[in-house]
Amino acid sequence: TINYVKTAYGMTTTETQTVKAGLNETITLEAPNFDGFTLTSKAMLTGKLYANKPNVFNFYYKDSSAPSYDSVAWYYPALDSSNGYDNAHNDAIAQTMKAAGFTTVNLAGKNNININSETNVEAMKQIIAMFNRNGLKSVVYTSNATNSEMFGNTTLPDFSDCAGFAGLLVWDEPLPTTAAMNRLAEYAVWFNEVYGESTEEMPFIVNLFPSYASYFTSNKSGDYKTYSDYIKAYCDIVLSKVNGTKYLSMDSYPIMADGTLKENFLYDLAVLKAYGMDYDAFVHACLQSSGWDEGNTTQAKAPTEEQMRLQLYTALAFGMDSVSWFTYSPSNDNITNQSPVDFAGN
Repeated sequence: TINYVKTAYGMTTTETQTVKAGLNETITLEAPNFDGFTLTSKAMLTGKLYANKPNVFNFYYKDSSAPSYDSVAWYYPALDSSNGYDNAHNDAIAQTMKAAGFTTVNLAGKNNININSETNVEAMKQIIAMFNRNGLKSVVYTSNATNSEMFGNTTLPDFSDCAGFAGLLVWDEPLPTTAAMNRLAEYAVWFNEVYGESTEEMPFIVNLFPSYASYFTSNKSGDYKTYSDYIKAYCDIVLSKVNGTKYLSMDSYPIMADGTLKENFLYDLAVLKAYGMDYDAFVHACLQSSGWDEGNTTQAKAPTEEQMRLQLYTALAFGMDSVSWFTYSPSNDNITNQSPVDFAGN
């Protein structure tokens, strides 16, 4: 069975075709062209037909006239490293993510590889290549690599030669301190040196706290006591050093376990957009698709589809240039994480 899955302005239609082949015969299918649609999956698919087990091939298309909009998935299910990550298991994971509407994968989380050695950097490049073959871009999370002896504490790993590489997430939720901002400014300079003219397509990314973080509400132990001061400090000290795309990102997870909406959500989006306009930045919001328990149960319930749509439409209304979803698969074993899929990708 061959499915031609076409998406146009949020509506999906599927055309189905049936072909016959000999038992245990390997067949290769090439995606046809459809007027007004662009192929978003692999152009060639290969599979073998087994007794009593019909094979299904899916080709995915999108409306050529539809505006592009990045939708990023935080984390990914466990991958198979065999054959340099180029295998059917990983293709199935990537194609499922592609079919869900994602354009990009944030390579972080439980199944991620710490890029603190040349071997791990090479493995990460293979993962980027695998997702790229399946029509998905990749954002690499440096994690502790920025403090690794491998990089001498004076540079960043280079993925600029990787097709499908879409940016470097250098830090997630930096503290509201001058020391943290100055350190990030150093990273920005190193990033410019490593990536050169590629910084338009491969941006320097830092994901900032939301306004309800305790640093702005209760303990106020940082150097920037208000959320607005925190965002402005990042723009003045760090973003001003970045060549190419000035990427301004924050996470704000508004859905509580009892179904209520955090009142900070609209404020967070408004502040981010305001500074994005002031500093001519690309603004990105990380939204909530999971539930978790980090010692309390206030957000230990995954949002419903309607609550996810609410977040997305609100982000669009505030002028976000892209969104990501936290998370696609669980973050780690220590947190009860009700994510869309489990560690195995189910």
